[in-house]
Amino acid sequence: MSGDSDDGLLSKLHLAVMPSSANPSIVPRSASLFEPVRDRYGWRLALVFGNRAPGGLCPYVAAQRCFHCDIGSGEGAAFDHMTNRKRLDWFRDHYQSCLASISHLVVYNSGSVLNRREMPPEMLDEILEFARSLPAVRVISLDSREAYIRPVALRRALQCLGEGYVVRPILGLETADDRIRNEVLQKAMSRTAIARVFRDLREVAAGYVAESVGIDVNILIAGPGTTSETAIDDATATARFALSSGLEYGVKVDLNLHPYYAGHRASARFPDHLRCSLATAARAISRIADVVRSMSAGASLFIGWQDEGHDRQPEERHCEIQHARAAFDCFNQMNDPGSLADLE
Repeated sequence: MSGDSDDGLLSKLHLAVMPSSANPSIVPRSASLFEPVRDRYGWRLALVFGNRAPGGLCPYVAAQRCFHCDIGSGEGAAFDHMTNRKRLDWFRDHYQSCLASISHLVVYNSGSVLNRREMPPEMLDEILEFARSLPAVRVISLDSREAYIRPVALRRALQCLGEGYVVRPILGLETADDRIRNEVLQKAMSRTAIARVFRDLREVAAGYVAESVGIDVNILIAGPGTTSETAIDDATATARFALSSGLEYGVKVDLNLHPYYAGHRASARFPDHLRCSLATAARAISRIADVVRSMSAGASLFIGWQDEGHDRQPEERHCEIQHARAAFDCFNQMNDPGSLADLE
């Protein structure tokens, strides 16, 4: 971490996310320009690259899967290597005032950055070389799917980075309930495939120093398939399942917690399913924090609230963020459920 005070760094970060008039094929949409925030590792920055698959679509969205999520819809066009390289250069310039303070870099591409059809390994190498050039970065999270979290891809990432870094693929589990995950959300993610991911992570980690490899698991709170009576139990059971898998295979698990909101695809598929209330989110997250402590899992918890512009209730979202942002920010740094008490 640099010697900047929080106030000084926040001022720089505000300047870093101001809109730009640069080429829109290189510059991400304003809603995909993530503001740096703090988590348990320090300052966290998420970068969104373009998807190389046909139409720029996540293959699972193209195949009519994952109906809770609009992120895989991409940016409307397939990227090539040069366009993504130019976007990387643009990010380097755009965030230059705060890059020295970033500890945790998160890489997205509206799909899986570990699928060579969506992001060729050579492009990911360039992104990881960029990460390696940042003095404070030690943790790199890579958005992916269970089908692409494979030893070859993980070893290549670790070799590109060298010693002293932790590589953490992101797995969009959403729920441990097989029926909800695969019949309601249609994620086509079997328990056998999930177990294989953890085995592969253990295999890769065995060749490196401790905790060079981990996994970030996404949990959807109060998503389709749950009710007001079952939502908190579902989120808690999902956390327990992810943490138990990590303990079984010796893999460090962190949890990304996402209160449900309806995007375009979810609104069409689940028109009667309401957004997750702040009170439900706070109670579920507090319960999950209790599970982490009781299992001695050592997981870091992060509440994801940036929506890339997909939330179809922007006024409600704005009110929620105004009310909850300080509490979310405090929780993300300390993981103390007491931070959320006023939201319950």
